[in-house]
Amino acid sequence: MNHALLAADHQDALREIVNIAMGRAGAVLSEVFDSFVTLSVPQIDSSPANRVMDDVIAESPQQNWLAIRQAFCDQLEGEAVVVFDGHSGSNLGALVGLGNANSGDEAMLDVGNMLVGACVNGIGEILGTRVSFSPPCMWSQEEQNGTDDIVLVIGTTFQIAERSLKNNVLIALPKHALPQLVRALGKFLELL
Repeated sequence: MNHALLAADHQDALREIVNIAMGRAGAVLSEVFDSFVTLSVPQIDSSPANRVMDDVIAESPQQNWLAIRQAFCDQLEGEAVVVFDGHSGSNLGALVGLGNANSGDEAMLDVGNMLVGACVNGIGEILGTRVSFSPPCMWSQEEQNGTDDIVLVIGTTFQIAERSLKNNVLIALPKHALPQLVRALGKFLELL
């Protein structure tokens, strides 16, 4: 971690919880597309809010990417971003059977909403915290902004090779929301 936002035991517990939640999200994705889904090991790091997308963009600088963003709040607060490589967006519309000009965007919103819901609800369920969501919206490359406040970033990659789909899911938790997360992690650790 670049900044010690969480104690080592809380970070380890969060990594295990995220791994379970992301696995559940992968199972949902696998069922929807009737395909094997590969997941990367979830990474937990900290970053200035205005630089969260830089690593994703740096992985494929020549490639277009499309993203959806979705805020969540209640006892767990933050924002999730699902980043699709440029090819995935166009492939999704055909896979989910949408035939209009905006089918790729609609499919990304649907799939992104499903992934965010499964991931964040999974984390909330394991921690015993409530979560509410705003509707997802498209996020363009021109919109990258934010503050230089440090946020906790949780990320993983979902890939369906046989369907030519790849996306990254990033969950950013603002620093002011971390005390609630730490309390929930503490309660979780007490139960072990």
